[in-house]
Amino acid sequence: MLTCVYHPIDAMRVVEEEESERLLASGGWFDSPVKAKEYRLKVEEEIKQEQKTDDAKLVRHKAK
Repeated sequence: MLTCVYHPIDAMRVVEEEESERLLASGGWFDSPVKAKEYRLKVEEEIKQEQKTDDAKLVRHKAK
């Protein structure tokens, strides 16, 4: 049976059920476009927070 899988940055793919199970198990693909979008937003927010932390450390280091 064919099924759709969704990736946060790649296009949706229509694959056989066995391939779908393998992709979903990898953690990078999702069974819903909403889940893929939520994951992408979560990762983007984590990156922004990490950059803020790195920037704050850099400013403190330059101040010394």
